[in-house]
Amino acid sequence: MMYLGGKSRLAKRIGAAILENTDQRGQYIEPMIGGGSVFFELAPHFQKSFGGDIQEDLILMYRALADGWVPPDTVTEDEWRELRDSEPSALRAFAGFGCSFGGKFFGGYGRDRNGRRNFAAEARQTLVTHQRVMSNLPSAPLFAHGGYYWWSPPQESVVYLDPPYAGTTGYTSERAGVPEFDHDEFWATATRWAQSGVHVFVSEFNAPEGWTPIWERERSVGVGGFQNAGYTKKTDKLFVYGKGYK
Repeated sequence: MMYLGGKSRLAKRIGAAILENTDQRGQYIEPMIGGGSVFFELAPHFQKSFGGDIQEDLILMYRALADGWVPPDTVTEDEWRELRDSEPSALRAFAGFGCSFGGKFFGGYGRDRNGRRNFAAEARQTLVTHQRVMSNLPSAPLFAHGGYYWWSPPQESVVYLDPPYAGTTGYTSERAGVPEFDHDEFWATATRWAQSGVHVFVSEFNAPEGWTPIWERERSVGVGGFQNAGYTKKTDKLFVYGKGYK
């Protein structure tokens, strides 16, 4: 499913880098689950897995998927518009992210130039795959609605954080219930967790002093979040605190 800032193309590499840099396989926690690509790549390797997000519709969607809900394979533009102004729900998350241009929450009804691409069918296929992963996990995953700052990860748990990158736009949304992001507070929290014995991994372009990149890959990033606005090259990095955790 498309999701603004999602890691679908990098999930396997990020997952492999995390597994190579920690021996812990007890609890996996992803407080900013977003599109879920990394979560469903890593969850099968842990005894327990927990996902969270400040965006309520997303959590309702993952809970519904865990309970057996199957998304539709079509969402018309009229249905999309109706859902845009409705109450939070699993279907609203599916339409708002999976059926919208660039995966931006109701950022424009998804279509290609020829009108042949079915965004809903593509998103459904991804989520059904996630659903199969959930059904085979060692224990049922738990999904919680709330900001990352509500979490208190235990020592030696593994935490992956994929925040809105500094200097990027398009994440804050009153409709989505996502407030302005405080990057200083985020890094202070991640550092505190790491210093307490949590194995914290963070995706970003850059990090404060004390954080070390263990993996990186250059990728194209859309400029401004608008169709046909062009792309620029950025280096995505995965950071650990200090010298790492092994």
